[in-house]
Amino acid sequence: MSESPYVEFGAIPCPECEYDLRGQSTPCCPECGLAFDSLEAMMLASKRTNQVLRRVQRWRRPLDVLTLLSLSAVVYCYLTDTFGRLPPIVAISIVLLCPICGLLALILLIQVLRWRRNPLVPKRHRERLNESVYWLIILISPLAIIVFAIVLANF
Repeated sequence: MSESPYVEFGAIPCPECEYDLRGQSTPCCPECGLAFDSLEAMMLASKRTNQVLRRVQRWRRPLDVLTLLSLSAVVYCYLTDTFGRLPPIVAISIVLLCPICGLLALILLIQVLRWRRNPLVPKRHRERLNESVYWLIILISPLAIIVFAIVLANF
């Protein structure tokens, strides 16, 4: 059975060795000797990264599917030159769906990048956050291409 990527509720894992620091009175890990400022800050960091990891996990499949559908529709319409014959609402939804997915992925990426370098975040969380960075960058790339095309068209 694999380890859960989330930390048990109320646990205060050491950022280095993940020893549970609940009940410690000194700001030092008895397992690895890591010194830290406060248990409260470590508990808050663990709680926040749990929230970010859950948010990324919750949005992973919907963003994958919607981005793939919107890109497929845009490519199909471009190759078959059917943009002019589509009902306006369909064309607008196709063109807007990709940027909206890209913006959502960008918001998630900002949250992930914010927490993955925090020294108070447990090692297991940092690894999971690092794994999601590449996926989020791939989902943002269509948005970047659209913005780049708009900028090129206007200059």
